Amino acid sequence: MKQEESSFHINPNTEANWSEASKKLPKTLIINGTEYKTANLSEKTKKLALIYINDSSIVGQFKELLALAELGLATISKEVQESIENNS
Repeated sequence: MKQEESSFHINPNTEANWSEASKKLPKTLIINGTEYKTANLSEKTKKLALIYINDSSIVGQFKELLALAELGLATISKEVQESIENNS
């Protein structure tokens, strides 16, 4: 079975930035449950790992923000309900 080529493209104009950023990767990465030495990974794999790590961080921050917003809504909802009951 022929493997299809990925349609994911990395901007070649940022090659120097990627190379510098890849130096900040940990010495080992766990990808799909397997541990790899970063030094043995291709530059493309390092770039993709950086994107994955950064996106994971963004998702984590979003989840924290969402939890705080839900907590705020629950508090406001309670305040609104108490205000309605007190003014009825």
